[in-house]
Amino acid sequence: MLKYLIVLLGDDCPSFCHYPTRDLGHELMPLSVLQQAVRYAMMENLQVQFLAPDQPLPKAYVEAMSQVEFSLYARKGMHPESDVEIVEVMPGDAETWNPQGVYILRIEGRTLFEQPLRILDIAHRVGRLNVVLTDVDHFGEEDLAKYEAALRAMGSAVVSDYREGHWPLPELNLLTDRMALGQMNNCDAGVNSITVAPDGRFYLCPAFYYDRQPAVGSLEEGVDIPNRQLLQRDHAPICRLCDAYQCRRCVWFNHRTTREQNTPGHEQCVVAHLERNASRRIQLELARELGLDETDIIPALPYLDPFEIANKWNKTNKDDSI
Repeated sequence: MLKYLIVLLGDDCPSFCHYPTRDLGHELMPLSVLQQAVRYAMMENLQVQFLAPDQPLPKAYVEAMSQVEFSLYARKGMHPESDVEIVEVMPGDAETWNPQGVYILRIEGRTLFEQPLRILDIAHRVGRLNVVLTDVDHFGEEDLAKYEAALRAMGSAVVSDYREGHWPLPELNLLTDRMALGQMNNCDAGVNSITVAPDGRFYLCPAFYYDRQPAVGSLEEGVDIPNRQLLQRDHAPICRLCDAYQCRRCVWFNHRTTREQNTPGHEQCVVAHLERNASRRIQLELARELGLDETDIIPALPYLDPFEIANKWNKTNKDDSI
C-alpha cells in the first residue's frame, strides 16, 4: 500500500540516491500539475516528499505545496528551508553545517576509501548523514575489499570515540542503521512510494523518469504497475529471508545490474552485507565494553552474497537428482 508521494518539482532536481540525472532542461513542473499532485496526495492520504530544482520556487508553487505536510529535499544551499540537503562533492566546510541537519552525501567509492574518517567526522557534526555511493555497479573485488577496510576503520573509530566518552553514536547509514532495525527498511519504490514527474505521469522512482523508462500511470488515470507483486520482497527469492535490513534494495539499481527489478546484483548484496558486518563488529565491541549479553548481537553469517548459498543449494540438489 502506497504511503509516500515523491514530487519532482522540475527537470533539474538533484539525485538523492544511486541514479544519475541527465540534462532535461530547467523547466519547472507546471503549476497545474503540482496542484493536481497535491490533490492526489490529499485524496490518497500520502505523505509528500518534494524534490526541489536548482532554482527558486515562485510564490504560487510555495502556496500550493503548503496545502499538505511535506519534507523538502534540495541541493545544499539552494533552498535554506529544506529538510534534507544533498551534497555531491566531498565538503571542505562541514564544520559550518547545521548540527541538527539531515544530509545526503553522494560520492564515488574511491572518495570513501581515501577519506573514511573524514566522513565519520562529518557524521559526528550533523544530526544524520546518509552516504550514497554512486558507482557501486562498477565495484570489482578490489573495490569491495577497500570498502570493507574503510568500514572497519570507521567502526574502530566509533568504538574509540565511545571509550573517550563521546555519546551517542553518530547517525551514519553505513554503520549504525542496521543496529537500530528489526525488520527491512528498504526503499520499496512502487510498493510504499511512487513518484510523479513534471510530465504528470507516475514512475516507480525519480531514476526511472531520468532514465526514460516507461511510466506506470498518470495523475488523471491513477497508478498502474504491471505485476506489482513482483516488486514486493516476499516475491524476491534472494531478499525475502535476508536480514541486511539497512539495504536500500534499489529497484532501479536491480534493473540496471540484473535486468530484474526484484533481484539485486552481486555488488549491491555484498555492499549491504559488509555494512551489516560492520554494524555487528561495533555491537560486539560495545557489548564487551559494557559487559552486556551478546545474544542480541547481529548474528554472524558465512556469506556476503545470499546468492552464493542459493547457488550451492541448487547445485547440490541437481547433483542428488542425477
